[in-house]
Amino acid sequence: MKEYLDIVDEKGNPTGNIVERSVAHGEGIPHRTSHLWLLRRKNGRTEILLQKRAAIKSFPGCYDISSAGHIPAGDDYVTSALRELKEELGITAEPSDLVCCGDRYIVWDDVFFGKPYHDRQYTRVFLIWVDMDEDQFTLQEEEVESVLWMDLDQCIEGVKNNSFDNCIAIEELMMVQSKAIDDIFCTGMTKLKYGNTNTFLIQGSDGGLLIDTDYAGTLPALYKALKQDNIRVKDIQYVLATHYHPDHMGLISELMKQGVRLLLIDTQKDFVHYSDRLFARDKLPYTPIDETLATVISCGESRDFLIQMGIPGEILRTASHSEDSVSLLLDNGDCFVGDLEPFEYIESYGENPELKNDWERILSFHPKRIFYSHRPERIIE
Repeated sequence: MKEYLDIVDEKGNPTGNIVERSVAHGEGIPHRTSHLWLLRRKNGRTEILLQKRAAIKSFPGCYDISSAGHIPAGDDYVTSALRELKEELGITAEPSDLVCCGDRYIVWDDVFFGKPYHDRQYTRVFLIWVDMDEDQFTLQEEEVESVLWMDLDQCIEGVKNNSFDNCIAIEELMMVQSKAIDDIFCTGMTKLKYGNTNTFLIQGSDGGLLIDTDYAGTLPALYKALKQDNIRVKDIQYVLATHYHPDHMGLISELMKQGVRLLLIDTQKDFVHYSDRLFARDKLPYTPIDETLATVISCGESRDFLIQMGIPGEILRTASHSEDSVSLLLDNGDCFVGDLEPFEYIESYGENPELKNDWERILSFHPKRIFYSHRPERIIE
């Protein structure tokens, strides 16, 4: 039975004319397809479902998109994606279950089964979250040999390095990863200014991370600031000090008494009590931090740790301000740098190579907003 497709214009819109599928591929006539990737969360990680193409298909035995197909004439992207999902994997879903990742225009010229193949397809990419094991899918045997759940990050590295047989476009996989991050980690940020230091609460899907506190003795002001934003202390799972100067950690021990855990970077351990003598001198209400109760990680371990909280990003050591200074860089482009000197003057840092190196590493992450402890935020165009 012949399959007819809509011919589309340069924007992917149907022209009103149709073409038989084999003719479209033989002559390079633009048409439409839908690609649907299945994702799930397991053990705090994101996994992606790969389908292994049947032996009679092009790219036989290669791992590919979870579910995909050409859009028949008169059909639309969503309807086609849902139909292919049912046919290939046996899953019934609703249009509202699909998350659109964006559109691609694919150009592919090759020879399959001895015949020229010229693919010109406008593709809409979707993802859908499911909670199923591999043996729970009903596979369309003429299309799909098997399915495999793979860690998304490992899949990306495997496609980049071509370490397993696949016909996956890395550009599309990155689109899916970006949308998955947005969809899973609805990271929110609240700026809390209740003294001289800008502090920030980063809210992930599985807990809040407080960046810095103000001076000892400002706990009532913190309570007031939290109440204004409808935040409770129990919404704060961890507190991280960008460094252990007194105006960045004065409330940590008080918060620990209330169940907030200290996230301590290993390079900061020797500096936790740096400010104790200052608070004692000024006779401020302060209890020294018990670092034995802290969660201690390295910067290299920070990405995996933050992912578990639903906060995609990582922590860098930025020791140009002080030996214990760190910065937090989120994948959404927000960057928290504590007391680093402003990057605007980076060209004048020739005599301070450590500071210049800190900013070069930070800027390599392409941040969109820089948040300082004692300056207004900076938007990077």
